[in-house]
Amino acid sequence: MTKVLIIDDSLTVRKIVRRELEPEGFTLYEASNGEEAIEMIANLKPDILTLDVEMPKLDGFEVCRILRFGRQGLFPAGQENAGIPVIFLTANANLEMRIRGFEVGADEYLTKPPIKGEILAAVERVLNKANHLKGLSVLVVDDSAVVRRLLARVLAQEGMQVEEAENGEQALALIRDRGPGGGFNLVLTDFVMPVMDGVELCRKIRRELGLMELPVIFLTSASDKNSLIDIFQAGATDYLVKPLVSEELFARLNVHLRENQLKKELYQKVQALNEANKLKDEFLSIASHDLRSPLNGVLGFVQLLEMEETMTAEQQEYVGYIRKSGEYLLNLINDLLDLGRLQAEKDDIKLEPIDLAAVADSSVNTLIHMATPKSIKLTLENRLAPGYLILSSTNALTQVINNLLSNAIKFTPNNGQVQVILEQGSRGDVRLLVRDTGIGIPKDSIPKLFDKFTSVSKAGTAGEKSTGLGMSITKTLVERMEGEIQVESEIGKGTTFIITFQSAPHQ
Repeated sequence: MTKVLIIDDSLTVRKIVRRELEPEGFTLYEASNGEEAIEMIANLKPDILTLDVEMPKLDGFEVCRILRFGRQGLFPAGQENAGIPVIFLTANANLEMRIRGFEVGADEYLTKPPIKGEILAAVERVLNKANHLKGLSVLVVDDSAVVRRLLARVLAQEGMQVEEAENGEQALALIRDRGPGGGFNLVLTDFVMPVMDGVELCRKIRRELGLMELPVIFLTSASDKNSLIDIFQAGATDYLVKPLVSEELFARLNVHLRENQLKKELYQKVQALNEANKLKDEFLSIASHDLRSPLNGVLGFVQLLEMEETMTAEQQEYVGYIRKSGEYLLNLINDLLDLGRLQAEKDDIKLEPIDLAAVADSSVNTLIHMATPKSIKLTLENRLAPGYLILSSTNALTQVINNLLSNAIKFTPNNGQVQVILEQGSRGDVRLLVRDTGIGIPKDSIPKLFDKFTSVSKAGTAGEKSTGLGMSITKTLVERMEGEIQVESEIGKGTTFIITFQSAPHQ
């Protein structure tokens, strides 16, 4: 159980802190002045303190100083309580007071009266901070030994490992000695230093060592725009103006260290996902290829059975079910192979001038056999000039039109219409429209239409099964041909797919 010692001469303030922390399961103790607090700390060994600054007998700064550095007799230096986190709670939290608190080892400052939830947030932040920063390696670069010692002590209190350098040249040597990656999680560097200043150090870290992700935070007394421009042009991550305030220092450290850690974790996850995706694609490709041959054999025997005149009507019905299921599985396998091939191909489809009308006419004639059983009128309307050429690929374009036509026929009821329209676009491009009088697509389903294995996919109007991959393949092919695809649909009235292509340059 986390023990919190509330130190304040105001009973009201102690009640406010208790009211906020007690419901969260903290074990709370109270002291009304600094002397009482020192005695309680030695015996109680609390996990965290909330500490008023202005108190009788012993003020908060002196309590914190004794806690950090000890007091002869009652509170010896180097004792185990020196690392207890301290949150100052004061009505006077100006910059001078914060700097003084930083010097004696404060972790956080809150201004009285605290906002509801502020105390709990500060306590949780301080308790979690040590775990987050513990073990991280920081290089402190400053020509002032006093500044280096102060920063080293404050950072070490948070469990960080600190190395020091008095100029940029020493710092660069330390980073190089750590090998590839530099070995440090963060560099805190002064701006103005002899031998090599902070700007030159940062420039060499970025350009010579190639450590683009290593956070480099400048410590500077300068705040003019030209100096700050120099800092960021050299590749700085951030800067802090001296004299430092502990909350600002650790707030910046936490942000940049956490960002750097998240980048590393994200990179690792992306690498793992890419590897898993590659294995998945390879598995699907191999499995699909190995399944296609025996399935073609099954469908071949089904065709022989359907030609058998001795079968009863019931047997013919069963064989028909087998054929339809086999055809569905074959379509799924072919779609998986197409998808795997598209994802494996790194190079874009080679584009060349082709006759759009000729490809569209061929697709209409090829798919007429699907439309006939449902008495669907399948037509082509060419509004382009004869021999009009677009930049595309014959094979890819044929697959796109075939997919769109088969999809339109599938979701158009008997006696409906499916129309292919070719027309000039408004920007000198060419549009191919596949329009049907089918069942339509719900408005909220259109954004998901091109997803793989989309939940939008369903059986056609005559019970035709859908793999849910055709639209994903279509969109991928269109984009590989540098085209765009759009959908317009209304429930009960039909759907129109609109593909825009580039015109081929005139010869």
